[in-house]
Amino acid sequence: MGQRHFRISRAASRRSAWPNSSELSIRDVTDGSLIDGSETTVTLTPVDTGEPVTRQTTRDGTINMTGLPVNTRFAAQLASDGGYYDRRVRLPARIDQQPAYLLPAEDSVAAVTPRLRLADQTGRFDAERSELRLQRPVPTDAGTQYQTVAGDIIGDNGFQTALQRNQQYRVVIVDPTAQQTHVTTVTPRRSEPTALPIEPIEYTTTESISGINISTAYRRPEGGDRLAVNLSNVRAAELTLSEAGNASNTILEDSYAQNMTADVPVPDDTTESNWNADYEATNMNDATISGQQSIQNPTRQERRDAVVRAVLSILLVVILGSLAMRIAPSVGGAVIIITAGLLWLAGWMPVEAGLPSIAVGVIVGVLGVISGSRRSL
Repeated sequence: MGQRHFRISRAASRRSAWPNSSELSIRDVTDGSLIDGSETTVTLTPVDTGEPVTRQTTRDGTINMTGLPVNTRFAAQLASDGGYYDRRVRLPARIDQQPAYLLPAEDSVAAVTPRLRLADQTGRFDAERSELRLQRPVPTDAGTQYQTVAGDIIGDNGFQTALQRNQQYRVVIVDPTAQQTHVTTVTPRRSEPTALPIEPIEYTTTESISGINISTAYRRPEGGDRLAVNLSNVRAAELTLSEAGNASNTILEDSYAQNMTADVPVPDDTTESNWNADYEATNMNDATISGQQSIQNPTRQERRDAVVRAVLSILLVVILGSLAMRIAPSVGGAVIIITAGLLWLAGWMPVEAGLPSIAVGVIVGVLGVISGSRRSL
């Protein structure tokens, strides 16, 4: 419950950071400052009509929005006089909730212009109607937060824009007709066509509560560990993915207006951690359901299983070796060698225990043979 209160307070902070609903601010994406002194032309087009409503030019980073409907979504085209890269972005229904951000066209900021294309292997998203939102951490009055910095309809030809090279962007793909949202990431490195894959996911845990389905999986594909979460049969949902035992370490925290799937990478320094998926969702009957789903790291379980197998293997070698010793030391040595060797080959006994066990068996066997030879003399 504490994490949900945290999300609400962050949303409130975002609203208070940009209080003037009659202004659209234009800011530098690298430091969050107003673009002051660089001429920028902004063309706003209502998403539902397709006809330009207003075109204004600013040199102080603010556009007067007085008279425009505050609950209408606008597609914004921003063109700079050269100090910044041009940008396309769809603004929230409440314009005052988020500024528009531009990437500086400077040598100190390496930029690439990839063409992002939808590669949906599930058949759930249509490129011609799906909207792409690119988000990245941006300094704001309320601290560093993920903000939408670019986006538009993807289209069959893809969406091309200037992005900071090697900066990880959160990718939100929304198909309003199919009532589906997919969240993933992309790290642009070159100015070339770049696929945004949506892969079929085999979930390891599924839970249904009051009609809401939540499925989770800890994935280990080539390229690094990933967390996958699916929330379905929802009208709206909030989702937070945080490290188990360290709730302040979150890799995803956002709200969604429909069914959603997240498939996001696990940071390299936390690939041995378990994770929690905290959600608060509205079901089809408008009831609000909240809960937490644990996402177990398979590596941790595999290590526990390996320890159990190693302990059982050592006990088996000791017990069988001891029984065989009663017959003769040489037989005991042979049993130790054979048992340890078979368990080692089967992968139950680790090298650290298998080699010493075999060595002990050899020594016991040799000593048994020497002892037997002396008795026969």
